[in-house]
Amino acid sequence: MKLSSLLCCLPLTLNLFACSADPMEACMKEGLEKKLPADSGDRGAYIKAREQVRIACEQRLRG
Repeated sequence: MKLSSLLCCLPLTLNLFACSADPMEACMKEGLEKKLPADSGDRGAYIKAREQVRIACEQRLRG
């Protein structure tokens, strides 16, 4: 496995197993699980997906 892939996926993997009481973190985790494939190593795709999920979570938590 490439080091860059490991560094990209490590925070996501850690978030999958972490318990969160923060609604925003829980929403982000759930959204990223649905949005990204498990073997995603593309940093650009991860950043774009994370931003889309963040916006959707903010809208859902506000209203």
